[in-house]
Amino acid sequence: MLALEARRWPTGDVYGDVPIQWSVTPSGERSAGFPQQREFDVLTGRLSSGAHVALLNGGVSYLMPNQGRARGSAAMLSLEPFGETDPRLYSRVEFQVEGIEALVGARPIKSASFPAPSADVKTWSATIDDGLPRKWESDGVSMTYGFNGRFRVGRGYEFQLAFGPVITIEVDQPLSAIEWYRCWVYPMREMVSVLTRAPRLVTFVLLADATMNTKDQLFGWDITQDPRNSVDRAVNDANPAIVCDRDNVSLLSLALEWDELAANEHPIIETYGRMATQGDQHPRSRVLNLIQALEGSFGHERQAELEERQARHDVRRSEFLDRMKRLLPADDVKYLKRTLMKRAPSGLAQVLSATFDAPPVDVRDEVLGCQAVQARMEANGGGRVEDALANIRNDLSHGSRGYDAHDLDELAKILDRVVRAEVVRLLGAPEEAVVRALTPT
Repeated sequence: MLALEARRWPTGDVYGDVPIQWSVTPSGERSAGFPQQREFDVLTGRLSSGAHVALLNGGVSYLMPNQGRARGSAAMLSLEPFGETDPRLYSRVEFQVEGIEALVGARPIKSASFPAPSADVKTWSATIDDGLPRKWESDGVSMTYGFNGRFRVGRGYEFQLAFGPVITIEVDQPLSAIEWYRCWVYPMREMVSVLTRAPRLVTFVLLADATMNTKDQLFGWDITQDPRNSVDRAVNDANPAIVCDRDNVSLLSLALEWDELAANEHPIIETYGRMATQGDQHPRSRVLNLIQALEGSFGHERQAELEERQARHDVRRSEFLDRMKRLLPADDVKYLKRTLMKRAPSGLAQVLSATFDAPPVDVRDEVLGCQAVQARMEANGGGRVEDALANIRNDLSHGSRGYDAHDLDELAKILDRVVRAEVVRLLGAPEEAVVRALTPT
């Protein structure tokens, strides 16, 4: 028996001939201590309903000689038996991420009509866009974006036509279920969350291979198992920074760019990308994370330049200390060596100044209007916005000064747009998309 619920790890009870580790006494009797723990990459079995299951990356605790309790990080359900060793590989995945339809911009219903009150034939009709599904291909990967439709007539009193978006990806080299989720499904969720300005969920994941007649279903903590039909108001409210149809950008190219940034451990993905799927952060944490994302992106993009600067600093520091050895007592030289900066000077204000100068929209005036920034500049006796922001970051990091949560929230909303614009730029979107990311909604 297996329990598969959203926001819960897959857990199940096993019964019958379970593999207990017995000890044999000198007299030939068997004995065993309980519970006994086992870890596994995959635990296969069959449910009482008849479906086959593969529990992935987990452990099982045997409580009695014929009973145990298992838990995994994910579970696969199938109508076909799983092998007992190697994981099943799949060449195709189908899944849904909330908000994806706003990012792509393609609508399934091209037009609709309804009868006039005086019409003799009262016909309601809808015309489907024959440009769907959208399909993109690149280097052995094919991505299709389309809709699953539902038509329902309820006993003469209800007429409904609804659509829900579905992404289908096919690859030449098959992947395991976990590889599909980690390499394609979860990154798509992160990217959509960033570009549509809200945490998004994965509602279902189906996997298949060319040789399979049915699709296996993936269950895990982050999968709600609650497929959704699109709603016009929710799509319009998403207001994404990039719209594939409008900006002539391929969804597959965005996914591949995001994957490359993640593979290169780009700090803006590891900080902001992860943060975008969470909706309950305190404004203090958001400000710190957003500034860290900008600082990390600056360093990553200018890594060669910063390494060259550091090399020059190392040479000058070494030469300076050598000169001091000839002029100062040994204790003074030791003090200098200990206190003289080993890292080349590089302040946060410099990072912020370069960041604000880069986008096509300057947000300095907006930042200057924030209460937290005004309070800090007043304490500084004036100065630049960048210096005030650097001071705020240091105050929050070291606890030397507090700021009102509402004021920090005001600042975080502006910084969030700046970071999102940086992501849009890194994904290779046109400048118009960068401007939209920076523009208040």
